Amino acid sequence: MPESIDPYRVFASRLLGSVMDASATVLEIREGRIASVRAPKPGEVPGPLDVDARDLLVAPGLVDTHVHGGFGLDQMDGNEETIRRHAALLPSRGVTAFLVTPLTAPWPSITAAVRAAATVRKRPSEGALVLGCHLEGPFLNPQYKGAQNADHLCAPNFVEMEAALGELMGELRIVTLAPELPGALDTCRRLVDAGIRVSVGHSAATYDQVSAAIDAGASRATHCFNAMRGLHHREPGVAGAALTRSELAAELIWDDIHVHPVACRLLCEAKGSRGVIAVSDGTTGVGMQDGYRFDLWGLPATVASGAARLSDGTLAGSTIALDDALRNAAREVGLERAVNLCCTAPAASLGLEEEMGVLAPGRRADFVLLKPDLSVKATYTAGLGVFASS
Repeated sequence: MPESIDPYRVFASRLLGSVMDASATVLEIREGRIASVRAPKPGEVPGPLDVDARDLLVAPGLVDTHVHGGFGLDQMDGNEETIRRHAALLPSRGVTAFLVTPLTAPWPSITAAVRAAATVRKRPSEGALVLGCHLEGPFLNPQYKGAQNADHLCAPNFVEMEAALGELMGELRIVTLAPELPGALDTCRRLVDAGIRVSVGHSAATYDQVSAAIDAGASRATHCFNAMRGLHHREPGVAGAALTRSELAAELIWDDIHVHPVACRLLCEAKGSRGVIAVSDGTTGVGMQDGYRFDLWGLPATVASGAARLSDGTLAGSTIALDDALRNAAREVGLERAVNLCCTAPAASLGLEEEMGVLAPGRRADFVLLKPDLSVKATYTAGLGVFASS
């Protein structure tokens, strides 16, 4: 694969997530960007500097907007090197951009994790691009805490958060909160005014309380169906709002454990092509064997049978990476829609649709070569090969 060759062409059997017609199977890469997407010319074949993927599928790089760690690495350790190592490993699973996702902990520990992420974002190295942070906690309802440490949960308070994070507030792209908690709506409005997206999650809110949060600017639902008031025919709850309110983009952990595939398909059918965002919610246990033990800020978890659980059986994030979600989704809703869930919709949810998430001229040359079974053959970020399987 070309490491720094420029320009070059990528020849594919099929392009996924492309704005062009089905005959377009050639990408031209120049200066880290996609220069053109076109059909091959008569007799045109790959040259020695080109990428010959004529037996492969080419998709945009996967964008994970909710991931806590993986491969034995924990983003909450506040270590810049941990974030760099995680970023270097994610391309092996097709991920080219991600949000570091701190969970509920004391503010100094959250701040340390955000600072480490900021350092890597500002001085990126080879691997997946850090886009900022998704703060999942501490503004969560204890009733729906999931695998978050209840000792550190608190009511939403913008002033307290700003005091803790200071200039690092600019690193936040998403904040998850429970809108029924005291101070939540004011915090929601102030976050949105600061350019930070608010996601409703870990919440016992009624449908009306979620509607009030939408009026205050909330635009997302965190891991839909999980750690939220479910759908009831007399009280639609958070799940009902996520299903029916177009203002909310719904995260979905598509590991076939957190949510049944039928419910996944239902959500996709209800929300349309841009309304669902696949996330991994991957934890330290991603890629680790059964029996592997790790810590979620004071809560011990164990990997078993493809899932991570606390001692009481509570799911503790997932053990998948986003390429697993891509394959699972493709079986239920088709490959093109799976690419939308894992690439296009996540990028658009961050306002980055003109930068990544589709194969189109002008976008970053972030793309992944997929084998027919949708496993990852190679990954490129800004046109550079950063992973290749044997």
